[in-house]
Amino acid sequence: MSKIKGWVAAIILGLSSAAQATVLLQDDFDHETAGGTVDNYRGFSNFSVVRGSVDLVRSSPPLNCMGGQGFCVDMDGTSRYGGTLQSNTLFTLQAGTYNLSFSASGNQRTRGYDTLIASVGSVFSQSISLAFNAPHNIYDFTFSVLAPTTGYLSFSNTGNDNEGVILDNILFSFNNNNNNTVPEPASLALFGLGLGGMLLKRRRKA
Repeated sequence: MSKIKGWVAAIILGLSSAAQATVLLQDDFDHETAGGTVDNYRGFSNFSVVRGSVDLVRSSPPLNCMGGQGFCVDMDGTSRYGGTLQSNTLFTLQAGTYNLSFSASGNQRTRGYDTLIASVGSVFSQSISLAFNAPHNIYDFTFSVLAPTTGYLSFSNTGNDNEGVILDNILFSFNNNNNNTVPEPASLALFGLGLGGMLLKRRRKA
């Protein structure tokens, strides 16, 4: 894992820890291969390609992953049929609050928009449309499961032109706080700043 992507993962995990979350799946794709970009890649450790095709991308201009290093996934492979990644694990979801975060950018090549749909079984679905030049951004969603159920985690690209959303840094977790609430990212950031201020104060006193 690259240093920058490692920092991103550490921050996301730190937020999860602060929320007392149990990580169900985490993947930044950096462990998939020691080589370069692979078109129509199907050897994912945590996912299966159940529709169309996707490309495993080694970060290098003109295609860059989150942080400009490591590996990520072009969700519209080289078959002109947008891909769907589905988790190999069928998750057993108990009632409670869940969090799904991932980083995504536009296709980084030609004009236009691409749409990525992230879903968990029948309990969650969210689509994001990104312009070709949209930079990498972390998308974070919280949703509730009201009754026990099962479901796969999946990501689908709706385009069919060999240039799709660039997906990276997936984190799916269950919030096991007693009150089933997840602190807002902004609140957690303020908490971290406050803690840093306290530590700095102590150092100055010492």
